[in-house]
Amino acid sequence: MYTNSVIDDSVILRPTRHRNIEVFENAAILYTLGEDNMTYLNKTAFLVYSLCQGNEKLKDLVNLLQSAYPDEHQCIVVEAYKAATELIERGILRVYHD
Repeated sequence: MYTNSVIDDSVILRPTRHRNIEVFENAAILYTLGEDNMTYLNKTAFLVYSLCQGNEKLKDLVNLLQSAYPDEHQCIVVEAYKAATELIERGILRVYHD
């Protein structure tokens, strides 16, 4: 577990509401039609957001990312927890306890 995270790795994260996604090569933008604000997501934040659609625990999502990016093993852990924390703080993801 990434020890500087403000969230427990056993939580489940889900989007707070439906948002449209515009995907680019190494980034994405989240937006809601009829609203003026958009949220830029870097590659890691987009991957975390995309994986937070079911009942998987955060630690399981991080393990998936580690498997997908074995050369960036430790870096992806830090970035994934940081992205999850920021998405929660922005109100894009909500924390659910098992």
